[in-house]
Amino acid sequence: MEAMFSALNEAQIAMGISSLTYLLATEMHAYLFSGQIYILEVLKKVAREQRFSGGLVRVVPEPGGGFRWAVELVGRSGGGGGRGGPAVGAAGSGHRAGGGREAAVGEQGAVGGSRGAGEDGEVAARERGAAGGDGGSRVTEGGQAGWRLENGAGKGAGGAPSYPYPFMTVDAEKVAARKYDYIIVGGGTAGCPLAATLSQNFTVLLMERGGSPYGNPDIENGDAFGKPMRETDNYTSIAQGFVSEDGVQLDRARVLGGGTAINAGFYSRASMAYIRRMGWDQKLVNDSFLWVEKMNVFKPDPLSRWSSAIKGALLEAGVLPYNGYTLDHLEGTKIGGSTFDNNGKRHTAADLLKYANPNNIVVLLNATASRVLFKSSAGKLKARGVEFINSINGINGGSYQVLIDESTHYSEVILSAGSLGSPQLLLLSGIGPSQHLKKLNISILKHLPSVGQGIQDNPLAAIGVQSPIPLNFSTIQVVGILKNSQLYIYGSSFVQKVNLNNSTFINQYLGGIFQKVAFPLSRGNLSLISKDPRENPSVRYNYYSKPKDLQKCVQGLKVIAAMLETNSIQNFAYNKSNGTGGLRFTGPTLPMNTSNDAAIGKFCKDNLATIWHFHGGCGIGSVIDKRYRIKGVVGLRVVDGSTFKDAPGTNPQATTMMLGRYVGVKILRERRFLHE
Repeated sequence: MEAMFSALNEAQIAMGISSLTYLLATEMHAYLFSGQIYILEVLKKVAREQRFSGGLVRVVPEPGGGFRWAVELVGRSGGGGGRGGPAVGAAGSGHRAGGGREAAVGEQGAVGGSRGAGEDGEVAARERGAAGGDGGSRVTEGGQAGWRLENGAGKGAGGAPSYPYPFMTVDAEKVAARKYDYIIVGGGTAGCPLAATLSQNFTVLLMERGGSPYGNPDIENGDAFGKPMRETDNYTSIAQGFVSEDGVQLDRARVLGGGTAINAGFYSRASMAYIRRMGWDQKLVNDSFLWVEKMNVFKPDPLSRWSSAIKGALLEAGVLPYNGYTLDHLEGTKIGGSTFDNNGKRHTAADLLKYANPNNIVVLLNATASRVLFKSSAGKLKARGVEFINSINGINGGSYQVLIDESTHYSEVILSAGSLGSPQLLLLSGIGPSQHLKKLNISILKHLPSVGQGIQDNPLAAIGVQSPIPLNFSTIQVVGILKNSQLYIYGSSFVQKVNLNNSTFINQYLGGIFQKVAFPLSRGNLSLISKDPRENPSVRYNYYSKPKDLQKCVQGLKVIAAMLETNSIQNFAYNKSNGTGGLRFTGPTLPMNTSNDAAIGKFCKDNLATIWHFHGGCGIGSVIDKRYRIKGVVGLRVVDGSTFKDAPGTNPQATTMMLGRYVGVKILRERRFLHE
């Protein structure tokens, strides 16, 4: 580790950068260094000593089980600068360090003198170097939260993610030592806004099985879209791939922000008909959408060349009216919002944590929940906490239990682990079909036969067009909504390198047109194949098992066939003078006779794909009630896409983020009413 630090530091010095702060978090240590000054905070409460070239760190046990760390810093002219001085951090376990003092690394890299650190007794390091601009880093012991871990919003050394919030941590031991009003399992599309909302009045632990999205170009940069889904593994990758029993390759997110960190970014609200069908409070729904959109939604400006062509082709093919730019769900053709800003930077649900009360929330990363903990209360099953595995870089760091604060009587565990994760966790916890649980020797706590049942994924069919005209990478910006919202048609464009020979590469420009079957009737089921929570469950969606779903696909492909004949798309045809003109397709082509429904239906089945909008498994009425509480269980809710009977809107991320905010506000109102 010292050698790696030295190499990085020398590289930075060679670039003429005088001061730099890095944070590299492992399950036992947080390493910080600035210029030639190294600070090692050893989180194990044992006496230990480690010498680096720039300084000496001692961790000293305190009476009562706490600890303090002493840092002797060696100033360095031009690098560390200023004068070095001793620093004593605060005691652990929330108590004051005797004579706590602080050594600060100033904004220009100078090591300042010591000053009183007060009850928090913090050791602070602040600078403006390559760690992400203004931000700095801080480790705090004591105070109301007991500890905090902060660092600037820039990217860490060697591609390590950064931690821009003061409440993000990987320290499972310290997190498990506290109790919380709410424990939320899953820092994804719904979990982040839910946690931010509840933290306004209550203490919240948000547990995420993946890492931080910040500082990772494969997440933040728009032109990297799709890369996380091409580079998957079982335990560490941003996306975790799985294959349905139908044979379709899919992916689920494993990162703070959930699916919003890996999706195409298109943002469009659920229809008013959907909102009424769900029985939601329409005013609160609108307010919750606006709360999300203020932070995370942008108007595409300008439209990409291919998106402009898709818009024109839809209108020429009769997908009317043209509704311009709108976030509302309207029949016809429209430009929707995007969670990519116009600099191509992605904004995920994790950004909504900016709304959180930093004194009331902790976000624990790399924590995979293995089961919900229960007790019997007045003859009823009551959630009392969560058991989880702490793992960083795929290494099992041990099992922990974290509990809710039962002194308030209203504390809860809330599952927001997604349409695979939430039903999977219920099953692992002993809630689900009893016969299935028996097969895996899982103790049956509550027979709830609908857990994991009725799941859906919307089938997709696509056509690819090779363009002779340069195209930029572009995710979805335009959508056609037709057939009484039963079909959605989109387009996106890509650039790929083609190897002509061993030394010559050329750009190939591709435009895609694809259609999604909305509200399919076909449904499937989810079941466990392992008691390991890190493994994917088995899922079968039964695509096209209902004939009407296939009929919708046929109708959608006929609209795409009409679009291919429009001037807007024919502008991408190759020159016909050489005999090989016309549109060039990549991949399968539509049947020549587009009036042959059987042939088009075969195309739908042969080229079945997903748009990753899978949902269901914890349905309202069968698994949860209208307040998202598990039926027959006290103190346990589910708030995420697993509660949807149908996917909302053209793309579900807008409504799923809204749902997190919506249910959070509802819970705050419930608590206020109970208090009064």
